Amino acid sequence: MHQEDACLVSSGTLAGQLALRLFEEMPLGHTPGTHPALYRLETRSSAGLFDEWLSQLHKALAQQPQSHWVLLCNSVDPLFAREVRFDWLADLPTDRTFTLLVDDSHGIGLLGPDGGGIGSVLSMPPHIELVVVASLNKALGLPGGVIAGPRHHLEQLRQHPVYNGASPLGPAWLHAFLQSKALYQHQRLRLQDNVRRFMESAPTSFVYRHTEPLPVFAFNQHELVAALAARQILVPSFHYPTTADPLITRLVLTSAHTDHDLDQLVSGL
Repeated sequence: MHQEDACLVSSGTLAGQLALRLFEEMPLGHTPGTHPALYRLETRSSAGLFDEWLSQLHKALAQQPQSHWVLLCNSVDPLFAREVRFDWLADLPTDRTFTLLVDDSHGIGLLGPDGGGIGSVLSMPPHIELVVVASLNKALGLPGGVIAGPRHHLEQLRQHPVYNGASPLGPAWLHAFLQSKALYQHQRLRLQDNVRRFMESAPTSFVYRHTEPLPVFAFNQHELVAALAARQILVPSFHYPTTADPLITRLVLTSAHTDHDLDQLVSGL
């Protein structure tokens, strides 16, 4: 993860909630769409457009005297297959210090040349520190979570009663993971091949949104869900984050999909 230190916990949500314990007395700024794992009980992620949120943040920084702020965001947008911006970090005032707390659940295993996640692709200015939390149960397929960042933060977390009282990620899973580096690399390349092959063969009538390196293709032709299901092809389609929100429909490719699977998908589309 390209960080100074890390600790493992039993889930990504616990990783996020435990990391928040480091910053209980500090102001938080949630970018729009931040995963609920990074909510405090009394807060909710900002809604609306990112540029509007950024404008409000700079107004708050000018009006409030706190010297350290914690800004929270996702590393990627797997729901809508959109790029997450980080260029705004360069414009944060240098007379303050910041922690950028990133949920990298859908980035770890995909982002960077070795799949090391957001820490391998972000270059942080001196007045901003990076803390990363993630579920390991996405690209890596491990039933647990991780917190990574500066060593002094991780040493503090290891003394916290919530960390000491929680179940760890099972040792057998970790042993298998440590023995599987070559397999993970092979499957990562296989996934990239599947994404490339699908994009080359998808019919022009299928209009989608896709952002590298996510194996996700978001689309609004919701009627395709039933048509694909009739061919025994299941497509994620649900309202999120509440049942009152718009329907989100996506194709999600994996390294387990075969050439035959992709041919069947393209034929169904």
